[in-house]
Amino acid sequence: MKLTTFSRTMGGVALALAVWALSGCSSDDKTTAPPKLDPVDEIAPLSPTGLVARQGKNGFGAGWDANAEPDLRGYHVYVLGVDLAAPQSWVRVTDDPITEPGFSWKDSSEKMNQFVVRVSAVDEAGNESVWSSPAVAQAVSTPKDGVEIDPDAGGGLGGSGGSGGTSPHDGEPVEHDLR
Repeated sequence: MKLTTFSRTMGGVALALAVWALSGCSSDDKTTAPPKLDPVDEIAPLSPTGLVARQGKNGFGAGWDANAEPDLRGYHVYVLGVDLAAPQSWVRVTDDPITEPGFSWKDSSEKMNQFVVRVSAVDEAGNESVWSSPAVAQAVSTPKDGVEIDPDAGGGLGGSGGSGGTSPHDGEPVEHDLR
C-alpha cells in the first residue's frame, strides 16, 4: 500500500489531500482469482417406470423400462418382507447397482410366499432416485408368445441375474417385454 499526499494553498488556506493507493494484495503484486470449483452433481436420476414382475417357485423375475440419463450407473432392487423379523420393511437385494433393466432373485429361505418389488436408479455420482411404484410378482404364467417365464430357471424378465440370482440357461428363451 502506498500513501501519496498533495498540498496546495488556495486563498491563504493550506489544503492537504492524502490518498492511499493499493498496489496489490500480496508482496509480489500478483492478484489471484478464487479457485474454480467443479460442479457437483446432486441431481438424482428419474425413477424407473414400467416395472413388471413374475413369481416363480422360490423367487421372482422383474423388468422395467431403461432410464435414458447419460450418467446412469445402474439400478437397485428392493423387496418387501425379505427380513422375516421385520416383514413390513423394504430390503435392498442388490449389493451394487445392476446395469440391465431386469433382475431375477431367488429366496434362499424359501419362506416368502409373495414378492412385492420396487426399483431405483443410481447415477455415476451415487445419487439414487426415489423408488418406482411397487409391483406384485404374480404367479408364473404363459405370456402371449407362449414363452414361459420362470425366475427359478434364471434370467428373470430380461434381467442380469444380479445378486442372489441365477444365470440364464443356454438355449432357453427368456421373455424381455411383458407389455
